[in-house]
Amino acid sequence: MKKKRFAQNGYNARSIRKAAAKLDIIPTTIYLSYKDKSDIVYAFHQGGHLHVDPVRNKG
Repeated sequence: MKKKRFAQNGYNARSIRKAAAKLDIIPTTIYLSYKDKSDIVYAFHQGGHLHVDPVRNKG
């Protein structure tokens, strides 16, 4: 997920379902790492893209 999407569309306009569709995964997958949208935003502030995208960054 990208910070840019939240910045462009606003927090309320972005959904877990839309984010999952962009990542080509099911929404449930996101919930394995984050409890809700606020957790994702918090992760952005804590460490950026690599921290926020654990599904894509598993090696």
